[in-house]
Amino acid sequence: MRPGIADLALRDLRGSSTIANPYDDLDLILKKAWSILSDGVHRAASPYHIINVATLGSDLTPRIRSVVLRGFDEPARTLRFHTDARSAKATEIARNKNLTVHVYAKDEKIQLRIACRGTIHNCDDVSREAWRLTKKMSRHCYRQLEGPGTVVPSYDSVGFGDDDDFDTAYRHFAAVVAKIETLEWLYLSASGHRRALFDWRGGSATRVWLAP
Repeated sequence: MRPGIADLALRDLRGSSTIANPYDDLDLILKKAWSILSDGVHRAASPYHIINVATLGSDLTPRIRSVVLRGFDEPARTLRFHTDARSAKATEIARNKNLTVHVYAKDEKIQLRIACRGTIHNCDDVSREAWRLTKKMSRHCYRQLEGPGTVVPSYDSVGFGDDDDFDTAYRHFAAVVAKIETLEWLYLSASGHRRALFDWRGGSATRVWLAP
C-alpha cells in the first residue's frame, strides 16, 4: 500500500530524532482538505472523485448514495454534484436542505465528513452552466422517461426519449450546490490519529482539535 504524506513524514529515519507531522497544524490540515476536494473534481482517477452523500428521507431514515463530485469553489465553500430532478434525492434536499458528504481514501487514510446545506438548481442559470460543462455521454442518462426509482416490469423495459432530444433531458437534469457549514477531518496513523473540526456556522471560522 502506498504510504500517506504524513506517514512518510513520520517515518523513523536513522539519525533523525524529530520528524514534523504536517497534520499537527490546523492550517495545513484545512489546506489539504481543500486540495482533496479540488483533486476530486479535476481528476477522474482520484479516490475523491466519487463521494457519498447522505440525506434524510420522508420517513426520517437516513439515505446515502455515491455521486460524482463535479465542482468545488473554495472561496464560496461550495460543492456541486448532479442528479435527476425527479429523484428521491432531489426531493429530499428540496424538503430538508441538510445533507452530509463523506469522503475517504484508503491509501492516504484520510476521512472528511462535511455538513452542508444543499440547493437544487433545475432549469436556471446554475443548471444551464452545469449542463454546458456536462459531457454528451452523461447527458444521455437524463433521457430516461421513467424517474429514478420508478417500479418497472423488467430491467430492460426502461424507456428513453429520442436520441437527439436533449431539451427534455435537460429538464430532467438538476445541479445540487452544497454550501459547506462544517468539515470534520480524521487522519488514521499508527503513530497517533488526528481529528479536527472546522466550523463556519457562526459567520467566522472556528477550528478545534477533537479526540479521535
